[in-house]
Amino acid sequence: MRKTIITALILLTVLAIFAEAPIVTNVIASQRTNGSKIVDISYDVSDAENDDLWLEVLVSADGGVTFDIEPDEANVTGDFGSGIMPGTGKSITWNVGDETSDFDGDNFQLKVVAYDEDPTPPSCEDYDGNVYQTVQIDNQVWMAENLKVAHYRNGDAIPNITNNSQWVSTYTGVYDNTSANADTYGNLYNWYAVDDSRNIAPEGWHIPTDEEIKELEITLGMS
Repeated sequence: MRKTIITALILLTVLAIFAEAPIVTNVIASQRTNGSKIVDISYDVSDAENDDLWLEVLVSADGGVTFDIEPDEANVTGDFGSGIMPGTGKSITWNVGDETSDFDGDNFQLKVVAYDEDPTPPSCEDYDGNVYQTVQIDNQVWMAENLKVAHYRNGDAIPNITNNSQWVSTYTGVYDNTSANADTYGNLYNWYAVDDSRNIAPEGWHIPTDEEIKELEITLGMS
């Protein structure tokens, strides 16, 4: 009983992740040695929907713990800002010397982040018509609310269980699915419901993998 309930409680914080966010890879940055302090950046970016993208550079002064410095757009040229199409061999030139003399040292790191042209993260709608707000964190888009759907993606109802003994022994279900609980907290599903092949996540979304959760944790500053 303890194991079943703990597993279900964890799922309240493990929300569906949207799989269509743009992805930046192969970022290479080097600073010129001619005294100009210009930084040359190359990268590749992909997008499942092949949309126009918005690209930005973020800089860390503390070895990658936080990326809270943004270059002045007046000193950045190349595949940067709005209207950037997905592709390989993209390049950015940042004239650091014209901006500041303080960006020196081994603790400075930078990364390139891509967003859809419309920076507002998409909303998400489940089978029952519930609409959820979302938030983009780096290259991932997460639901910002707990799931409260009462049906699998194919329309089959998820059994509503209100008896503790049945909850311990059942192979799929949601616990005490009342509107008051769902509207405030979302639903409490057991792992069988989450792992069911009929799919509990809304169309276009999925339950995050361990690697995706680790990526989120690292983005938020964990080791």
